[in-house]
Amino acid sequence: MDEQSKPKSISDSLKSTEKNNEDKDNIESFILFFVDKNGEMGYNADWSEGIRGFADMFFSLSYGSLLDDVLNDIEQECVRLGKSEELQEILLVLTQRLKERNLAVSDVGDSVVVSPLSDLHYQ
Repeated sequence: MDEQSKPKSISDSLKSTEKNNEDKDNIESFILFFVDKNGEMGYNADWSEGIRGFADMFFSLSYGSLLDDVLNDIEQECVRLGKSEELQEILLVLTQRLKERNLAVSDVGDSVVVSPLSDLHYQ
């Protein structure tokens, strides 16, 4: 991923949200993940102005460092804002989900599965 396509930090993204109208013209593709009030997860995506960038972003989510980069940015923001307890709760849920997933995989048998969660926070 070149320097231009490197994802912004959360604080940069929050700042850019403030100048939303300027940034709208600069966005070629996106994935927006959300959880509704019922706890249902969903997403919205658009690649109409940049299919290659979208594919690169999707690849980085699955096989690159984008998820780790986001988690690291969240950690920095939580520390900066004095919300380390929120970070600990996030990490606790991630760890619990990873353990549940690994347990389910081990029950399947001889399947070889490599967790996409490579960051040490998840271990």
